[in-house]
Amino acid sequence: MKKAQAQIKKKTTANPKPVKHEKDYAETLALKTTKDTIAIIKQWVEKYSVVGIIDYTNWFIGVSDKEVTTKGLNHLLSRYAESKHISLAIEKYFHDKGMGIEDFKGSLSEKSAYVYIHKIHKGLLE
Repeated sequence: MKKAQAQIKKKTTANPKPVKHEKDYAETLALKTTKDTIAIIKQWVEKYSVVGIIDYTNWFIGVSDKEVTTKGLNHLLSRYAESKHISLAIEKYFHDKGMGIEDFKGSLSEKSAYVYIHKIHKGLLE
């Protein structure tokens, strides 16, 4: 009995497994989590951009299986997106705007439920 309770407690306190959303790109963009994360990223980019000028090509976006906390990255933002499917949809959304066009190849797994951005180049006014 105690062993079963310990296993239940372990399962409920461990990191949650990403929710699987088997939807196409447009449906994934319509999800609340996706919309909220996109809005937060847009606000972040606007905050660290020259007033009125948002240049997504100055930013990199990627996905990861854990929160990115690397020091030395300019204006880093890391967000949990619930699933690999959602994080990839968010990444594609911003790639289509010009963000993250860098020759960077990371590792992708089923646990890649985090999306992160950082500024590649500092602006002239920073």
